[in-house]
Amino acid sequence: MSVVYELYKTTQQLDRHIENYQRNKQGRDKTILHIERLLDGRDNLISSMTGKYTKEEKVWGQEIVIINERINKGLVSILNDINHDRFQLKRKRQFSNKYQNMYQGISTDGVFLDKKE
Repeated sequence: MSVVYELYKTTQQLDRHIENYQRNKQGRDKTILHIERLLDGRDNLISSMTGKYTKEEKVWGQEIVIINERINKGLVSILNDINHDRFQLKRKRQFSNKYQNMYQGISTDGVFLDKKE
């Protein structure tokens, strides 16, 4: 089996995992770990590729490029989901702290002090 074919199959698996995550949005941690493993495997395959390819391998390479565009969009989407969840958690913590310490951090903006007494 050629390196290009293995890369093609790994790319398809990666695309399927990203697509499944976008449909379900469940089990994000497991999905991310699996995606990282597949990306590492792809990286190793890409580094072991040589320069001469058959016609069939060139067709697989063209399909890999098309699938890779979908993968990049999916990874950006996953990153946006993670950043959104981090932002929501940060806001939740801020509101929780404000609820527990109501009078901490109250600004004195707008307070008028009369110098004449």
